[in-house]
Amino acid sequence: MATGIDYLGESPVYPHRGSTAGLLDYCGFRKPLAYLREALWSARPMVYAAAQAAGTGRAVLAEHWNWSADGRKTIPVEVYTNCDSAELILNGRSLGEKPVTDRLEPVLRWEVPNEAGVVQAIAKRGGKEAARFELATVGAPQRVELVPDKTVLQADGSDLANIEIRVVDADGRRVFGADSTIEVQAVGAGELAAIDSGDPADMNPVQASHRKAWQGRVLAIVRAGATAGTITVRASAAGLKPGEATVTVK
Repeated sequence: MATGIDYLGESPVYPHRGSTAGLLDYCGFRKPLAYLREALWSARPMVYAAAQAAGTGRAVLAEHWNWSADGRKTIPVEVYTNCDSAELILNGRSLGEKPVTDRLEPVLRWEVPNEAGVVQAIAKRGGKEAARFELATVGAPQRVELVPDKTVLQADGSDLANIEIRVVDADGRRVFGADSTIEVQAVGAGELAAIDSGDPADMNPVQASHRKAWQGRVLAIVRAGATAGTITVRASAAGLKPGEATVTVK
């Protein structure tokens, strides 16, 4: 049974800090199950793909295509779509097109050769492409990238901006396996209110100025002050090029 979002308390096992039954993790980042719900309930054409991690009794899905250290010859891939069918393509080669035969279970599965590159899921309606999703092999972590959900805040002492901080490769693609400790500073017309990740086993306080990346990212929350100005948010990690974002307070 799923809830809307993971929450503190009702932990199934120590040292997990809470429930992980949500469609979203503690930071509000979408889990694969959220895309399955979208396939069931959304009218807008969509498709999503994720790979199954090894050694899991049930399907634990990972949104990446970096499996060179995995000894399996093929990697199970699940595709969710609300379209008529989906075709899976690996490095330009079609692995076949499959129809969605049950609208109440819009799940398609492939065994995909374990080779680096790009996996594309192309959903079709009426025989034409309606949506596309891509999993790509990414390179080594290179830098830290900041993506705020808002760049303008009200100078009321309480307005907040959520800033997704990603570890990315040279091409700007999130490195799913990156677990660098990210240090965050906010200077100017506001302050760092909290920093967290979706990791259920991370027991560090959210009021700290650092967090270990989980699935290649953390979330920083910045609070506006009571006077106009700008907030400069800087994020850094050992061995990576730092990143910066600016939020206006007015």
